Amino acid sequence: ILSEPPENLDQLAENVNLHKRLVAEKDETEARFRPMTDQYKLLEKFEVPVTEEEIAKIEGLPAKWAAFQSMLGDSDVDLERSKELFREKLTKMVDSFVKEVAEHRASFESAAPKEVEKAVEHDALKSAQTYLKDTTDKIASFRKRETDLKAGMEIFGMPQPPLKELFATEQDMDFLNQLWGIVQEWLEAYDGWKGGMFRDLEVEEMENSAITFGKRMIKLGREIKHWGTWANVKDVIDAFKKTMPLITDLRNPAIRPRHWDQVMEAVGQKF
Repeated sequence: ILSEPPENLDQLAENVNLHKRLVAEKDETEARFRPMTDQYKLLEKFEVPVTEEEIAKIEGLPAKWAAFQSMLGDSDVDLERSKELFREKLTKMVDSFVKEVAEHRASFESAAPKEVEKAVEHDALKSAQTYLKDTTDKIASFRKRETDLKAGMEIFGMPQPPLKELFATEQDMDFLNQLWGIVQEWLEAYDGWKGGMFRDLEVEEMENSAITFGKRMIKLGREIKHWGTWANVKDVIDAFKKTMPLITDLRNPAIRPRHWDQVMEAVGQKF
């Protein structure tokens, strides 16, 4: 294994570790020879038959061991030469990786669904979810490459790149997933309310749900209230809460058909 030049960083790491282990075990390995040769001398003394193949191996062991130690010395030099070649390649790979992460951060800043004017709509939600999934996959690929490069950098004692841009994107993605998760839950709840019969609406339940959503938005807003999407979603929920007294009034049994006619005339819609 050590006589063949490594073809990649993984192989280089394996060879370096193998060489270290063999050097560390050298004295322990050599210490096993004497008891074995003594055993064969004992067999010879008591005229126990031993195959010629075994005798040849025992007699050739010193030469084999000398050749092995020489190989360890030569491979040490070869590994150092391989390290220099791979160090240069690895440095370029790390620089390219860091640049790509920074470029992705710049792209994310302009394309992430942080400033959606009409966020509480199914089309906007679908578009945001597609973007978030693609970005999640991209971040996962970055982290995998980081892990792959880390093994090589440890060989050379190279410092790990900080990748602050990637960490910042991961933080923003956490907030985006929470924000658009609230949008999805809100739309699911609202679709249920608007699709039911007016007389069957549970106004108190709707109001409590809106209050809960509002609290979640306020908590999330501690970090992202400067995002347009957050402001839009909060406005929609707040506007919904303000309609609850109106819904309660319209459900009053004292409302008569003529009153509904007045409402339809005022809003310009027949229902």
